[in-house]
Formats: sequence, C-alpha cells, structure tokens
Amino acid sequence: MKKFLVLLVVLSLYNCKNKPKNTTTTVKKVALAKGNLQLPNYEALSLLDKPLDEPKPGDWLSSHDENGQSFEQYFKNEKLVSPLQHKNTIYIQPIGTFTPWEKKIIDWNTQYIQLFFGLKTIQLKTISEKNIPKNKQRIHYGNEQLHAGYIVHSLLSKKMPNDGIVIMALTAKDLYPDPKWNFVFGLASYQKRTGVSSIFRYSNGDLDEKNYHYVCNVLLKLQHMRLVICFL
Repeated sequence: MKKFLVLLVVLSLYNCKNKPKNTTTTVKKVALAKGNLQLPNYEALSLLDKPLDEPKPGDWLSSHDENGQSFEQYFKNEKLVSPLQHKNTIYIQPIGTFTPWEKKIIDWNTQYIQLFFGLKTIQLKTISEKNIPKNKQRIHYGNEQLHAGYIVHSLLSKKMPNDGIVIMALTAKDLYPDPKWNFVFGLASYQKRTGVSSIFRYSNGDLDEKNYHYVCNVLLKLQHMRLVICFL
C-alpha cells in the first residue's frame, strides 16, 4: 500500500506539467492516532542531516531570536488535532479570481494533498475577495494584498464544515500578516485548523506554460508543510 501511495504522489507531481484530466482518484483513508505513531530512527537519519549555517543578513533568524523545537516537543502539544472518524476531510477554499493556468495549479494541488495525507480532500466553490473587508485589504508597492490573519482567524473558521479536519485557502493575490510587514507567502493556525497560501510570488511574473511546472512543484511542496501546522 505504501508503494502504491508513493507512486500516486509521483504521478501527481509529474502531472504538474500536463493538462489536468477529469479523473476520479480513490485513496484509502488512514486514521492517525498519537499513541500509535512510531518515531523514525533519528540515528540513521542523522547521516542525512546538514546543520544550519550561521544566520546571514537577510535571513529570518538574523533578526528574530527564536528557540528551536524538536519533533518530540511539537508532538507533545496538547492542542494538536488528529483525523477522527467524524473529522477526516481536508477542504481547499479558493479565494478570488484565477487565470486558466492558476486554476490548473489549484486543481492539481487539491489532488496532491489527498494523495499525500491519505484523506478525502474537497475543493470548495471559489468565493469572492468581497468576503474580506476593505480594511483587511491594501495596495502595497502596487500589489493588491489580502490580510492573511483575517482569512485564517475569521473568514475560514466560519466556513469549516462539520467533518473538516482542516480548511486551507488558496489565492492568486499577495498576502500580508501585519501592516508592518511587506508580504507573507502563507499563514496557518493549528488551533483554528485553518491556513492560507498565495501563489502570487512564485511565478516571478505572469503565470504561463513557461513557469507553470516550477510554480506547481513549489506550491505542492510548501502547501503540505503548511497543512502539517494545522493538524498532525
């Protein structure tokens, strides 16, 4: 079964450079219980580990003093949630308008998430940016931006279906978490089980057939990491 799921994930990544087809994928649901989780062999994995270099000017840690967190510390957090029998569906909430190329990325992202987590994943009907108050939007250096914090803490929490384990928004507009910040790629909350990602800064210009494959792969790799923040 594990080999089969790995094959499906590889096929999903390959399809980033191909036109999506109307296919239906059935994935066996996997329930993850904290008590049954077996930690990996860290001694063996350490051979692949590369220590972080000292922070350089411009790096996050060069201006933010943060304590490290081990996996054991993260795993002991009582506020983490796991898929349950009645809460086992991931929901993807598109926000705003999308070009045909951007819509393809959203569609493949939805399929990839289902394959990666082994949980039913549903893409909800796209909602308008008008759902976000004007005071939670801005023009910054010529870019239209949406307030990521409002989306995560206010908008999505009200749209969570009863069987949802997490709801993740996707938008083609730029995001900002705080008026003092220029932008943010995404934001998530494991307490709310909500998150948002933007594809705005991945394409370095308009998204088209030339950069579609690159943007699709970047989003797939980062999106599942952001979802991990929302639940375990």
